[in-house]
Amino acid sequence: MRRIMGNDRVEAVEIERAQAIKPFQMAVQGVLVRIGWEPNTDFIRGQLELDHGGYVIVGSQQETSVANVFAIGDVANPLAPTIAGAVGAGATAAKVIASRLQKK
Repeated sequence: MRRIMGNDRVEAVEIERAQAIKPFQMAVQGVLVRIGWEPNTDFIRGQLELDHGGYVIVGSQQETSVANVFAIGDVANPLAPTIAGAVGAGATAAKVIASRLQKK
């Protein structure tokens, strides 16, 4: 992915493919960012609430200190950084997001 595009919300991403002459744009309503098994959160420091270890603090619905911003996986789970935990947290966040989009 080369860039995220949109004005007040995410509207599209620009993707660069190997073997392609130029990047293409794809309409999307959201973006999930995978940042690894250590809390690589320097890029959001000061924007989201973090704990003393640098992990993103989330509530039971995986929502961060900023409304409609969610964090899942290793970056938000210092106690059980596992694939299973990330999948469960992702399912929770996806259901919450879908429910909110349906209400609009």
